[in-house]
Amino acid sequence: QLLGPTEDGEKCLKTLDGFETRFPGEKSFFWEVTGLRMECFLRLDRPKQAEAEMDEYIKRKALDTAGYVGLLEQANKYYENTCQLPSDALKGPSGRQSTIALIIYKKLSSIADRNPSFQKYGQAIQLRLAQICQYENNWPLAIDSYREILKKDPRASDVLEALGLLYEKTGQWEEAFNIWKKVSEGLETGTPAWFESRYKTAYALNRLGLNEKACAILTMTLALHPDLGDGLLKKKYHDLKTDVCNRRNSQAKTN
Repeated sequence: QLLGPTEDGEKCLKTLDGFETRFPGEKSFFWEVTGLRMECFLRLDRPKQAEAEMDEYIKRKALDTAGYVGLLEQANKYYENTCQLPSDALKGPSGRQSTIALIIYKKLSSIADRNPSFQKYGQAIQLRLAQICQYENNWPLAIDSYREILKKDPRASDVLEALGLLYEKTGQWEEAFNIWKKVSEGLETGTPAWFESRYKTAYALNRLGLNEKACAILTMTLALHPDLGDGLLKKKYHDLKTDVCNRRNSQAKTN
């Protein structure tokens, strides 16, 4: 009822004030109370106090492995609830759940950086941070999070691909080219993923105006693998090759 349609954050906070002191035997409810207070602060547009609430919970909990994993599971629930909703619902309750997930993941990531016992969770948490930022169209923070993962695991294929797509989305074509080139070099030649990454490498070169290099990649790939992929992928290759190679030839005649 505290989280009903009235959006009365102040009343919620007053009701929950000092819960842990007043009911010390109800430790099983401490996290629920913390989550409610964080949401109340976010309703009142006081994110710093929501973060402070998280800090206080961690301080009170003195996290061991079980506590850390339990908090990670709570963050995952907030994340999953957010992902079930359309992106245009990020304002209101869904947006607050996304923000709470971000706060928890950031705190857990910071703890993992300092404590070797929790470092094995670090990459998965960074990946979730990036995915939330991406879901919220916060491209710069998503890119930074993916880069942090790659510092520790430069060949993480799923991260490389996600970063390549973000570079495309933000028009950073030189960075996109470098990513797709690296992805293709790490894949087995002739696999569907390799064909796709080769196509994306050529596409990035095309967007950079390097038509001759893009034409060479497409021509060589089609010559060595004339039956590549499915019909849709083959059409993409041929369409891009026609566009790129024709413009390369036109430029050569002009020069």
